Amino acid sequence: MRPLGFWLKTLDPLTAWTSATVSDQIRDEIQDAPFFGWQVDETTDISYRAQLSVIVRYVDSAGCSRLPRNAPTRWNFTSRIVSTVANNYDGLLQTFENIIADTTMDDDTLDCAKGFVRKLEDFEFVFMLYTYEQIFSETDVVFDIVQQRAMDVLYCKKRIESLLAFVKEKSSEGAFQAVYAKTADLTSDPRDEPMRKRRLTQLQDPQE
Repeated sequence: MRPLGFWLKTLDPLTAWTSATVSDQIRDEIQDAPFFGWQVDETTDISYRAQLSVIVRYVDSAGCSRLPRNAPTRWNFTSRIVSTVANNYDGLLQTFENIIADTTMDDDTLDCAKGFVRKLEDFEFVFMLYTYEQIFSETDVVFDIVQQRAMDVLYCKKRIESLLAFVKEKSSEGAFQAVYAKTADLTSDPRDEPMRKRRLTQLQDPQE
């Protein structure tokens, strides 16, 4: 029986060749893709070493585009999604509308794109999106601080108190009106909808 080292040396060239072939295939498909996107994400492992992952999503020449479902494993991943959608709202809406208008797309992709458009045009969804986008921008900073191995307890307490004051300020009438006006401008003000079209869960005055 040959030693393990022999097989590892034998597999090395094969692994390198396979990796290069797959990379070339992906590169060629991306060059022909009508839509593609990059996602570069950094996180730390249990030993606090930075880990970098690069994800490429694209539509191939056959028009196949399996849009991703949101399945974050940690709450701060959700905060990144909220920030990304809030900061790229117009571009995302336009992209999904372009996909819907493309007759080469498969039914699954079209259904997903239509679902995303419905969400992006829904007043309640967009209102919560921009509400939490403001909050997460502050909570992410505090989250990173308290995750440090050599953290200063007094400093952490100070930042948490500052965060609580920030959230309290965001619950004021002025902050609410600002987000409400922005959302109504992007979608439509639910107060303008006829009473018969309003959701059963809404009060007579949707703003209330």
